[in-house]
Amino acid sequence: MEDLVPVTRQVIGGEEVFVVNARDLHRFLEVGKDFSTWIKDRIRKFGFVDGQDYVCIESLSSPILGSAKARPQRIVEYFLTLDMAKELAMVERTERGQQARRYFIACERELHRLQAQTKGRGLITESPLDQYLHGMDRDLIVRELRFLTEVQKTVPGMHENQAFLSALAYTELRLGIELTPLFPPEALALPCPHQEVELRPTDIARRFGVVYGSGKEDGATVNRILADLGFQTHTKGEPLDWTPTDKGWPFAVVKEVPNRSLKAGRTIRQLFWRIGVLECDGLRDALDRKGRERQARLALSRDRGQSALDLH
Repeated sequence: MEDLVPVTRQVIGGEEVFVVNARDLHRFLEVGKDFSTWIKDRIRKFGFVDGQDYVCIESLSSPILGSAKARPQRIVEYFLTLDMAKELAMVERTERGQQARRYFIACERELHRLQAQTKGRGLITESPLDQYLHGMDRDLIVRELRFLTEVQKTVPGMHENQAFLSALAYTELRLGIELTPLFPPEALALPCPHQEVELRPTDIARRFGVVYGSGKEDGATVNRILADLGFQTHTKGEPLDWTPTDKGWPFAVVKEVPNRSLKAGRTIRQLFWRIGVLECDGLRDALDRKGRERQARLALSRDRGQSALDLH
């Protein structure tokens, strides 16, 4: 296994664990901020606990040779548990962050393998759940799932249940194991904060008759109308093709929905609109006009088709 970030041992919370030096991780991730600002910001933002997730060790740097005024500088080193290091790598949302995260997961697996060897061969029996998980650590999976859920909750408009389902889908994809059967039905359908009707662009198109000549709903035109009126902007290549603006977010809901073109159980992120958006800033009038225009065009097309038949 390539040693991307040196892993050593350190006592944290009275227990010897594997740790990484935060400076080494900062250097590998190529973070733009200086180290001290970066690590303090991450600890504060994500609530990491000294003595549980990391330990600080102070030291003095050696003065520069030949400099009469140079003094030893106080240096604080942060030693992070693999769990904390993995989370810091993931929230960077870069290729290097993903690479570091996979590396730390591999380190944890190697640690569990070594610990298992010390218990003696032939003495370890696996439960049916352990066999289903192919030996992967259950606590590690649960911790990762909880952390990913909290990350998904930071997405504006993301419901609690949708955040959980998004994290579950991502974890299943990464592990290559279906985790959904391990949860009771109520865990997969947590209550939403409201019961308001939520519409996709195609639902809005159907309501106002904004359709193609074939009669199929024209969601693309609805999206353009929403953009023209300042409710969203086009963000192709991002998790959402259309991203709500400050004006649109109060009416926007982000959901994870099944994708029929992918393997069963896989989801995609989709933007829905609360029905109240139809009462805002002339949107209903714009949709009405477009719907009447399309319906008139369809009627004219039908009339022309009927006239052609009459000639025969």
